[in-house]
Amino acid sequence: TTKTRLVVDLLHKSFESIITLLQTSHPAVLCFSLALLPLVGVPASPLLVLIGIRFGPVAGSAIGCAALTFNICMAYWAAARWLRKIVERWLSARGHRIPSLTTGEEMKVILLCRLTPGLPLTLQNYILGCARVRFSRYLLGSLPIQWACAVAFVVFGDSITHSSVWAWTTGACLLVAMALLIKLVRTRVNKRARPRESFEVSEPAGAPVGGSCETKAPLENGQP
Repeated sequence: TTKTRLVVDLLHKSFESIITLLQTSHPAVLCFSLALLPLVGVPASPLLVLIGIRFGPVAGSAIGCAALTFNICMAYWAAARWLRKIVERWLSARGHRIPSLTTGEEMKVILLCRLTPGLPLTLQNYILGCARVRFSRYLLGSLPIQWACAVAFVVFGDSITHSSVWAWTTGACLLVAMALLIKLVRTRVNKRARPRESFEVSEPAGAPVGGSCETKAPLENGQP
C-alpha cells in the first residue's frame, strides 16, 4: 500500500542519514552506536563495516566484538525482564502463551535462531530473551557466532579502503566463507533437531512366533 511504501522510504532515508552522520563523527560515537542502536532495530552489519573503515582490521575487530557483546547482553535482559511481560499479555489475550523450553532444547533453539539467514540481530536477541533461555547458554551459543560475523564484516570494511585487489578479494571471500559455514552448521543442527522416527512393526497379539504355520486339526467326537 501507499502508506507502507512511505514508511519504508522514510526508514530507509533515516538509516542513510545515520550512516552518513557516523562516517564523519567522532570514533567513540561509532562504538557506542554499535552497542546501542541495534537495540532499536538498526542493522549491525553496516556499523561493523564502518568500524573496519575507521579502525582497521585488528582494532576494529576488538571494538566490534566488545560492542556486540554489550549489545547482546543488554538486549537479553531487556527482553527477559520487560518485553516478555508485554508479549505474555498480548498472547494471553488471544489464548496463547510463550512456550517453555527444556534444557535439551535451549541450545538447539539458540543455534537455529543465530544461524537463520536474514533474521536481524535485534529479533534474535529479543526472541531468545523472551524465551528466557539460560544466560550462560545464551552467551555460549551466541558470542562465537556473532564474533566471527563481526570480524568478517570489519575485515571487509577495511578492504574497502584499499585499492588492492587482494584486499577486496580477502574481505569478500571471508564473508562468503562465513555464510557457507553458517549454512553447514545450521543444516547439521536441523538434522539433529528432527525427531527420529521409529520403523519397528509390532506383531499382532497371538501371532505365531518364528514364522511357524503349524495348525491343529479340529476335534471329532472328543478324539484328538
